[in-house]
Amino acid sequence: MRNIDTIIERLKLVTDTHTDLELAAEMGIRSNTISTWRKRNKIPYEHLDKIAQQRDIPIDWFLEDSNTIHPFRRGVPLLKSIPQQWPDVAPEDIEDYLKFPEDSDNYWAIRVRGEGMAPLVRNGDLVVFEIQEDFSEGDLVVVLDPWGELLVRRYRSQHPDVFLVSENPDYPPQKIDTRYELKGLVRRIWRTIGF
Repeated sequence: MRNIDTIIERLKLVTDTHTDLELAAEMGIRSNTISTWRKRNKIPYEHLDKIAQQRDIPIDWFLEDSNTIHPFRRGVPLLKSIPQQWPDVAPEDIEDYLKFPEDSDNYWAIRVRGEGMAPLVRNGDLVVFEIQEDFSEGDLVVVLDPWGELLVRRYRSQHPDVFLVSENPDYPPQKIDTRYELKGLVRRIWRTIGF
């Protein structure tokens, strides 16, 4: 069975709330009730059942140990990182959700770190990608490198070798070997601008 904090986080996820106060208001309970649940390490069944029925979600999902993401999506999940058990994603692996016109179960998003693809993709930009296994020459791909870092690079093939190529000339091409994991094809880039 999941611990109480994870169950509460799953309740927030399905009710689109972010704080205990917002969740309490959404559920129609007193603001201190959730802290009481935490202290007792217990949530009354009827509260879970009510939310499960309202959102058409199996009640078992709140309680199970599985890391599977909730049974519906409310946008493209923005991942904190690619989880070890990929493509199984737990709610705690998700930073936020992006509203996306082509909502697809195969679409995911990451926040880019570094300037390897500058000026096309900058540090902090959001990249929406689709899970795929086959790539074509010049595709923009999301890849997990041997050190656990997520990269966005161009896919280049020089038979029989495959390379990851940066837009930024300060980053040399990288030859792919079995330690690299290609995760998906980039579909959108959203520039983040700070003021």
